[in-house]
Parts: sequence; C-alpha cells; structure tokens
Amino acid sequence: DKKVDNRNHGVQGSTITIPSGNKLVAAHSSQNKNNDYTRSDISLYAHNLYSGEVKLIDAFYPKVGNASGAGYSCLSYRKNVDKKHCM
Repeated sequence: DKKVDNRNHGVQGSTITIPSGNKLVAAHSSQNKNNDYTRSDISLYAHNLYSGEVKLIDAFYPKVGNASGAGYSCLSYRKNVDKKHCM
C-alpha cells in the first residue's frame, strides 16, 4: 500500500469525518518520482485514523510539476448521499 512520504516536498490535507463516523485525513502530495523538489504529480491519499490504513485515492496532473516545488492546495469532499461509494 502507498504511504504519504513528505521528504523533499510538502504534504497538505484536511480532516474529514465520513458518514460511518471514522475520521480520515485527506492529504495531497506529490509522489516525488523525480527525486528532487520538482513535483512529478499531485496525489490524493486518505488516512483512516481509526484503522491506520493509508490509501492512494487518485493521482492528478500526472508528470506535471515545477522546479520550485509549488503545489496545489485545494481539497474537497462531497457527501455521498446514495452511500454506494462510501469508504
């Protein structure tokens, strides 16, 4: 399983309580495939604070980054009213 690794790049996130009552940390970070401060992609992870599970949700902007290490700082969560895709 993927783990959030913030060496050489920043990790930002938000705490979310999902309908089951579990708390998640949704954190975004690059996977740093370039081995420097250049962000190679921006990936969204969910960390279940109850079970300790860390899951890669999706990788955004694959192979896109910049040498300054600047990132993206927007996370959002929409309540799943049909509960078919709850985590």
